[in-house]
Amino acid sequence: VEYRGEDTRGNVWSVDAAEVSQQGEQVNLRAIEATTTNEKENSLTFRAGEGDYDQGNQSLNLKGDVAISGAGLVLKTEQIKGDLKSGEASTDGPVSIQTDGTQTGGSAKIDAGNLQLQQHGAIIKLSGGVKGTFTPAEKTTETTDSDAQISTSTSTSATEQLGANPQ
Repeated sequence: VEYRGEDTRGNVWSVDAAEVSQQGEQVNLRAIEATTTNEKENSLTFRAGEGDYDQGNQSLNLKGDVAISGAGLVLKTEQIKGDLKSGEASTDGPVSIQTDGTQTGGSAKIDAGNLQLQQHGAIIKLSGGVKGTFTPAEKTTETTDSDAQISTSTSTSATEQLGANPQ
């Protein structure tokens, strides 16, 4: 089953799911792949084993091998909950963010106990045993911190904000 549309901010989206069931405003999805593209042609792809979308609250709960990819990064976790109105999302468990191999010159991986996204992903907060490994073309640098915050903008990647440019 495939759905396509555009939100009030002009983002084009599509959702493809192997199974869909609905009771009232609650939509249950299985084997999900979704893509959203903004007006600047930046896109994110979401994959999950299953998900629940509450149309009334505009909330989405993805679970089971969740992977979100875009901008040269891949985020992996077992579950992520998001509020589509506010643009906020969070995990209740471990999360891993790493470069996806499309960038040249190095790689980066960050592991954390949980994650919070704010302002439609402009602010990424990691906490709970944050550990990062950054591998430039020449050497490897590892950092560890109990809490970390990454601020991103449309012109700067998250890894550049941390001082490691995988390009």
